[in-house]
Amino acid sequence: LIKQGVLNAYDLCDEMFVSYSTLKNDLVAVRRVLSETSLELINQNDTLVINGLEKNKRKLLSSLMYSESHNNFVNYEKMSEKFADIDVTFIKDTILKKFEEYHYFINDYSLENLILHATITIDRIRNGYSATIANKMAPFLKSHEYDLARSIVADLEKRFQIRFNEVEIGEFA
Repeated sequence: LIKQGVLNAYDLCDEMFVSYSTLKNDLVAVRRVLSETSLELINQNDTLVINGLEKNKRKLLSSLMYSESHNNFVNYEKMSEKFADIDVTFIKDTILKKFEEYHYFINDYSLENLILHATITIDRIRNGYSATIANKMAPFLKSHEYDLARSIVADLEKRFQIRFNEVEIGEFA
């Protein structure tokens, strides 16, 4: 999910210190997990690729973060650990500041969920992956929510030197 392109199965075996037969057995479980988010693992000539929509890959990353937390609550420290090159505190402060400016309340759980969403989106954009399937809810969003999302995104784009496309802004809204 994180590495750009394809992954050689034998290189992965070396990296994980497992045999090829162990890897093949583990890939059965990987396929099952991927299928839960409509993703598939393709193994062609010992080259591994995860195939599916970008939004589903992001959903899987989020799900993995929550499952690793063991309490369905991902904290900032864990996010900072997993995404060491992303300033999670800046994301949190930006979201809180903008919510206050726009007179919106956000509870702790929703705040962490939104921070995780923003962090994953920033990471994926930095690694050359953009969402391309339009959000069906976008036409129904109130202008105020879109404006709030656009304001947050503008600060994130400036700080992290990236560009959110309209689909990503709609998802953020």
